[in-house]
Amino acid sequence: MTTMNAFAFKVIDAINREGLDNSSWGLMKDVINTATYFGTKEEIELTGQWAYIYVKKDDILSFVREVEPTRVLHVEDCELLLYRLDLE
Repeated sequence: MTTMNAFAFKVIDAINREGLDNSSWGLMKDVINTATYFGTKEEIELTGQWAYIYVKKDDILSFVREVEPTRVLHVEDCELLLYRLDLE
């Protein structure tokens, strides 16, 4: 039986408490190029399992801000917070 690690639980719990809908966040695995996949300014490969959250400049996400993202990338007028879920 596979169990969720504590970090993944914190991330998904924070997303749930914020009440974010599917247009603001998601899950993905093994992205070859973030510029192609997300439209980020940075071109980075992401291996493993990740959660992502789009955060606009004026968004107030107090629960999400409690969990330190693994990486922060930039898409047009927002930040893309990335959380690697499979490390622990």
